Amino acid sequence: MWLFIFIILILFFLLCLYYTDGGRYIWFDYYSLRELDAAYKYKKKIKNCIISFTTTPGRISELRYTLMSLLDQSYAVEEIRINVPYKSCKGVEYHIPNWLTRVQSVKIHRTHKDWGPATKLIPSLLDKQNENKKIIVVDDDVIYGYNTVETLNKYFEKYNSKRERTAITMYGDKIQKDCNTDNGFVQRCVNYVTGENYTDLIRGHSAYMVTLDMFTSDLYAYEKYPKECFFVDDNYFSAHLKKNGVKLLMVGMTYKAIPLPEMNACQIGALHGNENHNGQNEKVVNKFFRKH
Repeated sequence: MWLFIFIILILFFLLCLYYTDGGRYIWFDYYSLRELDAAYKYKKKIKNCIISFTTTPGRISELRYTLMSLLDQSYAVEEIRINVPYKSCKGVEYHIPNWLTRVQSVKIHRTHKDWGPATKLIPSLLDKQNENKKIIVVDDDVIYGYNTVETLNKYFEKYNSKRERTAITMYGDKIQKDCNTDNGFVQRCVNYVTGENYTDLIRGHSAYMVTLDMFTSDLYAYEKYPKECFFVDDNYFSAHLKKNGVKLLMVGMTYKAIPLPEMNACQIGALHGNENHNGQNEKVVNKFFRKH
């Protein structure tokens, strides 16, 4: 009996490793960030493309695995950029760990304004150097699959070679009639699909690709919108994209690496574990933009 239970547990564990790309997560423990950083400059590079994200004062020291997954991509980009305010909107100073300053392939861009979670993208849009670049937006608490950058770029080039503008996301959500978002752990796993499907919301936890010309300056006018927009950047960006006639295409995730790092992130202050824990902010924002 116990042997049978043990075998079932082992099989379940192996299934989890396969489904969440957990083998890669464990492999990172045995592979040096320094080695990945040194090898990154020799990778085949996608031109005019950057990765952009941000973090919080309490999570800036927890970026190691996310960075390793971004360095361990099948293709490199011109810059991996972390937008770091000098102080958070709550007045907390950012202390950048020494190990992070030594990662040569990662650039830390200091910002005077904290845009909340939208700091992952807005300062990169405002930087004139990125005017004609593709921007891959990621979160700071996820291990990204090996082909994430390559897949996003492939579909971006396919769908934006025509006049129609299309933002590409590895995973997306639908907005229901009651303005609730069709998300959550179970739905996320079910919706990790392959194939091309249009969606209502892009998601940073899966990574997405956009360009500056998909937005207008209206994006920066937070004062015009409900205060809840500050906490739900994915919904806020998605609404502006759709308002500007940009289609949102979900292409499915090659690796399903989210559950392991997300469970860890919940313990260090991820927004979905605090301000967004009940989904109310998302509902308010969805409702507002559906009306307008």
